[in-house]
Amino acid sequence: MQNKIELKPDQTILFIGDSITDADRSRQCYKPFGFGYVHFIAKFLLAGYPTYNLNIVNRSISGNNTSDLKKRLSRDCLNHKADILSVLIGVNDVWRQFFDRPKNLRPHTDSS
Repeated sequence: MQNKIELKPDQTILFIGDSITDADRSRQCYKPFGFGYVHFIAKFLLAGYPTYNLNIVNRSISGNNTSDLKKRLSRDCLNHKADILSVLIGVNDVWRQFFDRPKNLRPHTDSS
């Protein structure tokens, strides 16, 4: 596994995941990166490497879990032929484990 990411001109950097990565990216005021961490990374890279012609893409979908991502992997990930890929997903997998169960099968939570 590579320890350091090396930026080169004309690279595509792809972010894919759930709402944490999506961060309302489809709303007009937050296009195309969203208001979250992808926005800050993109702005940092575009300002820091203005001559690199970086293509930064956010293809995350709020509410997705790992099964949803697997179904759209070709369309939203592989087709972009990204040089650098960031995958952040799993929050929805976890909460669905708890809340999609009947109440008597959910783990006990101490509210004190």
